[in-house]
Amino acid sequence: MRRVGSCLIAGAVMIGTLGGCGGFASRGGVGFAGVRCARRGTGRARKGVGSEVSVYTADGTQTATKKFDDPSYAITALDAYEQHDSTRYLAVGLNMQGIRILQVEQGANPNDEKLTEVSAVARHWYQPNLVFFQPNQVTMVKLGSDDQGKLILTAGQFVKEQPALETFEALTGKSVWWRNPRPWNLPWEWPDLADFGRLGAPGAQTEQLVAVSWPTLGRVSFIDAKEKTDWATADGTAAHVVRFFTGTDGTGYVAIARDTADGAGSYTISTANPRGELVTVREGAESGLPAAIAELTGA
Repeated sequence: MRRVGSCLIAGAVMIGTLGGCGGFASRGGVGFAGVRCARRGTGRARKGVGSEVSVYTADGTQTATKKFDDPSYAITALDAYEQHDSTRYLAVGLNMQGIRILQVEQGANPNDEKLTEVSAVARHWYQPNLVFFQPNQVTMVKLGSDDQGKLILTAGQFVKEQPALETFEALTGKSVWWRNPRPWNLPWEWPDLADFGRLGAPGAQTEQLVAVSWPTLGRVSFIDAKEKTDWATADGTAAHVVRFFTGTDGTGYVAIARDTADGAGSYTISTANPRGELVTVREGAESGLPAAIAELTGA
């Protein structure tokens, strides 16, 4: 919950946090999304009038905004990604009708930009469930690039009778692969975090993996993004951080932080061994995670 002016915004997301979102590497920009409040009324009387997503520079200057004026829409997931050619994109997950891919276009000066919709992905995710009459709300979006440099999107949804996790070509909306189809009579499960990366030492790294957190299962699953096969799983309590990073020697690692009963949290840092197996190389209380990453990256 974040306060914006006189409005309390539920589910607002800052891009660039440790918890699975990514900022714009070259410019240090961040994004923000939330439900806009009506001008009149107080407390519960202040009704939503739509949602908006904005881009800011590192010093807090707003450079672009995209509004979803229909009060039926709420932004439920957000991610940012900058390709190697410096093209910048936002993936905006909605409570219905899927995901919008927005491109950040440069204006006449550095603080004059606009957000242009370039793709609408998974519009079919708004199909009221025949049993529960609930729309298919987006729970997670993550942008990345495949080995050919093509923009890809992995997204999750609250769903029955459809896959809870699906990967698309972000600019065409074509489905590439999917996981966890949800029979109508099984308990809810959904993904809430994802990240792309490779594990292992230079010259012996895995193919690009997608690490996906499933909070109700206490599981982080690793999927080979090229072969579209399951690579490994890491079970425990619900994860709230899943992040790939590269060490000073070029080794690929993944950091996972999980909930604990005492509220302190715990972490593991893992990589792939020469046999292609997931192995833990650091672990401890979550408070030690930043120092552990700094030790491995030299930051």
